[in-house]
Amino acid sequence: MALLLDYPNAEDRRRFDEARRAGRVARNASLGGLIEIHGEGGRGRDWTKGCVALSNVEIQDLYSRVAVGTPVTIVGGDGNGGTFTKLVDLHRANADPGMD
Repeated sequence: MALLLDYPNAEDRRRFDEARRAGRVARNASLGGLIEIHGEGGRGRDWTKGCVALSNVEIQDLYSRVAVGTPVTIVGGDGNGGTFTKLVDLHRANADPGMD
């Protein structure tokens, strides 16, 4: 089960090209693509090459709540105790043991 994100869209490509021309992005950098929110997460390491991996239970729940065209904002952290890290830790502490 996976939700394909509309990335890169025309605006993403425009901003990437602008950043490359301005020297903020390396000339050989790639914009990427085929980004999904999918299951099989909870492995304790980064293996998705840019996707967002949720546990299978979480992706089933999300899939039932969203429709095509739902806006998505992906928020991350560096794992060093910021707001996002605290939120994830709180979620894990309150999560059902069968969700990972």
